[in-house]
Amino acid sequence: MKTPIILALALVAGLVFAVLRGFRSTSRLRPYNPEQIKGNVRVVLLRVDRTTVFTDEGFREIKPQRIHAIPGLSVIYAVELLGDEPVKHWNLVSDGKLASVKGKTLGNTTPENIAAGGGDSSHEYEHYSWGMLKKPAVTNAKRTHVIEMWQRGLRVPSGKIDLRITTGFNDHHEEFVFENIPVE
Repeated sequence: MKTPIILALALVAGLVFAVLRGFRSTSRLRPYNPEQIKGNVRVVLLRVDRTTVFTDEGFREIKPQRIHAIPGLSVIYAVELLGDEPVKHWNLVSDGKLASVKGKTLGNTTPENIAAGGGDSSHEYEHYSWGMLKKPAVTNAKRTHVIEMWQRGLRVPSGKIDLRITTGFNDHHEEFVFENIPVE
């Protein structure tokens, strides 16, 4: 009689161990390489966030008069211009195809009453307020900017997204695709 009970307890203990081991492995963070170089342009992702902004502005109607919770996507990255070619101007291309999931661009998830848009800003590397962000090592701080982007209306699901960033300088436009970025 003791043998079946001991076998049953051993089986239950083994199942509990297997479930806990599987749970632990799925909750573990995985390394992610946030850096790419193409031509003479280097991009380093610093932060990707799903956002909610509370506002009564940016609607297609003149004045909605009430505060709404606006979904969005915030991306912060560093752009370093490699080499020594003089910089006449920086390029940041915004074409509405910043984020996608499994090949489907998230731009078409914008609620119908929200006006398209967002905001972009460029900051000199040396004068950026780094706060909790990891400051990437660069070869020339004077040839590095930090770009902050916010795309309003994007409903970003939990899971993994792909980002497509087109940037560069002078006549050099490079497209950087970061795949499977975890967002929670």
